[in-house]
Amino acid sequence: MRSGVLGIIVMLTAGAGLSWGQLAPGGNFGTPSVIPPPLPPGPGNAYPGEPPAYPPPGNWDAANLNGPATTEQGPPVPRFWVRTEYLYWSQRSTAYNSPLVTTGSAAGGGVVGAPGTTILDGANGVDYDYSSGYRINGGLWLDNNSRLGFQLGGFYVEPFHNDFNLVGDTNGTPFAARPYTDPTTGFNSSTVISQPNAFSTIAFNRAKSTIWAANPNLVFSLFRSEPDTGYSLCFLAGFTVAQFKDKVELGSTTLALPGATLFANGQAFVGGTTTTRSVEQVNGGAGPGGGTTIITDTITTNTATQQILDRFQVSNTFFGGNIGLTNDFHIGRLYFGLSGKVGIGAMRQIVEINGGSNVSVTANSTTNTTVIQPGANSLTTTTNQGTLNNIGLGGIYAQADQVGRFSRDTFAVIPELNASVGYQFSPVITGFFGYNIMYISNVVRATSFVNGQSIPALQPTNPLFGTVPVSRTTNNFPTSSYVLQGFSVGLNLRY
Repeated sequence: MRSGVLGIIVMLTAGAGLSWGQLAPGGNFGTPSVIPPPLPPGPGNAYPGEPPAYPPPGNWDAANLNGPATTEQGPPVPRFWVRTEYLYWSQRSTAYNSPLVTTGSAAGGGVVGAPGTTILDGANGVDYDYSSGYRINGGLWLDNNSRLGFQLGGFYVEPFHNDFNLVGDTNGTPFAARPYTDPTTGFNSSTVISQPNAFSTIAFNRAKSTIWAANPNLVFSLFRSEPDTGYSLCFLAGFTVAQFKDKVELGSTTLALPGATLFANGQAFVGGTTTTRSVEQVNGGAGPGGGTTIITDTITTNTATQQILDRFQVSNTFFGGNIGLTNDFHIGRLYFGLSGKVGIGAMRQIVEINGGSNVSVTANSTTNTTVIQPGANSLTTTTNQGTLNNIGLGGIYAQADQVGRFSRDTFAVIPELNASVGYQFSPVITGFFGYNIMYISNVVRATSFVNGQSIPALQPTNPLFGTVPVSRTTNNFPTSSYVLQGFSVGLNLRY
């Protein structure tokens, strides 16, 4: 008798433990390995003498979506959820439409196609490194039956970068140039930015991209299985706001070495040092009996520095509706998730093109005067300094006839797919790893505007600046698609 009572107590304890381990909606902690004893008479339970009714009725009715979300036999469906993720994503590479920096010999001038010319940057695609990001998604069920809910989510990825840098030494090594094609003649040419014994430079090409999105959605529960299988299917309908920005900056700072000439707005400026001396004799000059000699040395140093910057910035802002499905499936403590959605709407595209040039000239004039006369020598030094800036509109690739801000609205589609696998640590916490991919059908990229064309007559730093009138047609919105993909790790909290 005593052993029978103890056996019943052990079985009841085991049954209570397994009952606590059952998950709230969407899955379970594991399928019970033992069958509990018959339950007392009551709704959904077996009567004495009949086989046990197990598993007990779920806390939802799979056959009746309008049925109750709670029962006397089960815990309620979780009313709130928060999903947080760390993202490690990359974007599809893009490409410049022309070489940007070349090297070679001074005779070849760095012109593409000239003997000895080698392309240093711009010949290959622009590859971006992986970047970190963050995504959060939270929501709650709005009705007691947990059939209709609301969720708000979004993500942000830190800027993607692709940088090229060239630093020449003080003697102008290595030789470097910005190559281009003159669209009015079809000939290849270049702007020299570094040359031994002539120009020393620091040059860079920088590409930068950022992207974020926000999604408020209504959630409709389509199906929930019994707790021992743990499958749920939900339909999403809502709104998507997403923004993708892209920027390219091409710049250089060039110092003219002594004797070298830089141009700004049609004027020439020579770097270097010049020394002049004048001698004046008073009262017969120095010698026996007196007289004065005045010696004046004037040293003039012209420092000419050239700065060129081309900047292309684009913004793609999407506004549209979206629909999608989410699937969650549990096998014991293992979790599998798959969700997909598609956004359809309008894309607002803005393009900003800016270019500028400047040659700053600093003149240092030093005058040393020495007075030689009987019984006395005197020395006087006078220094005058001043800086002159010669600013021009347009650089090499972003020229005066292209500078401005342009915008348009167009149609775009954004499908997205997310898959994850994880482990249920408790009824509240699930950890997971995931893979994510997003596609945007219509964007403008900043790199698309760097087409390698430049008109010498519109380059403020070119000797031919302003020589002939020019005209050309340009496409302000060369479009392409965009792909963002990568991995994620996160936690899903439900309570």
